[in-house]
Amino acid sequence: MRPFVTRSSMVIDAPCQRNLELVRNIYDGSTNGTLLSVLDHTVTSMAGRKLREWLLNPLLDPQEINKRLDAVAEIKDRHQVRSGVRTALGRVYDLERLISRVSLGVANARDLTALKLSFKRFLISGTFCPERLRPDQGPPGQLGRPRLPVLAHRSGHQ
Repeated sequence: MRPFVTRSSMVIDAPCQRNLELVRNIYDGSTNGTLLSVLDHTVTSMAGRKLREWLLNPLLDPQEINKRLDAVAEIKDRHQVRSGVRTALGRVYDLERLISRVSLGVANARDLTALKLSFKRFLISGTFCPERLRPDQGPPGQLGRPRLPVLAHRSGHQ
């Protein structure tokens, strides 16, 4: 008999979050001295929110945990690639916020321009082309130009 699991992540209730000091400390409610403050070296607010979400909702599936660990190990071991990705992402606007403003119909011209620039920067840097991180794709740590046919294929355009 197997347990019936409806979630892919663990639920950590508020008292446990507080006692473990995952994102807020017990003393003054700030992030000082928390697990988040130790781990958070993100360069974008999107990544900071994702890290916070991962800390508050840890994975349960061992295969998914291992996939995440493998991805972290790969980028950790490739300093030049990691540095290039951090630099590229540092020049990208907060896409989650921008996309939510567009979907709510409250985006203004500045938001749309920021969205356009961010997408353009992704394409130029090749930041989100996973094949760029594989060792068999040229010299280690070399971002180079993105592989546009791969990106076009994924987006459904040729």
